[in-house]
Amino acid sequence: MATLAFGEVVRILILNAESITGGALGLNGIPLLTTWLDVTLAVGVMLYVLLRLAHARIGRAMTAIRQDEVATELMGINVRAYKLFSFVLGAALAGLAGALNAHFTFFISPNEYGFERGVEILAMGVLGGATSPWGALIGAALVTLLPELLRGLGHYRSLINGVILIVIILYSPKGLWELLQFAMRRPRPSTTS
Repeated sequence: MATLAFGEVVRILILNAESITGGALGLNGIPLLTTWLDVTLAVGVMLYVLLRLAHARIGRAMTAIRQDEVATELMGINVRAYKLFSFVLGAALAGLAGALNAHFTFFISPNEYGFERGVEILAMGVLGGATSPWGALIGAALVTLLPELLRGLGHYRSLINGVILIVIILYSPKGLWELLQFAMRRPRPSTTS
């Protein structure tokens, strides 16, 4: 929540810096330097890097911090350094995504990245699962595609979209990735008699 509040403060500051950022109108005429291939390649490379990090020493340390921060600190792991690293890595990924978006849509405005977008991005992580990069990918696909799939429902679209998201959060609090992993690990009943 503090991160979302900080984002709102930064957005208001950017809105008031009209000479640099264009204010509420944003920046127009950004050259087209990004294609779908660039975005797909960037997602693929970042997914590979994050999966490699998750299975390396740093990933094990992050898992330990997530499970019990105090015990991890007592084991001699510098929790503050790992948290700072994850914050910087997340900011770098957000910056890369923003740069690709700006060069793909020709336009960028502070209003595009307000509170609603922050909540949407947070929902992606919560729904997909925050324990794996695959969860973030699943959550992003779901939050992006669900409104489009429900487009034919007219005014009820937002209501049904919200109900689906609430049901997923209630019945799979660790995200869809954990639910999929559980389903894949569950032993199948044998058909032999």
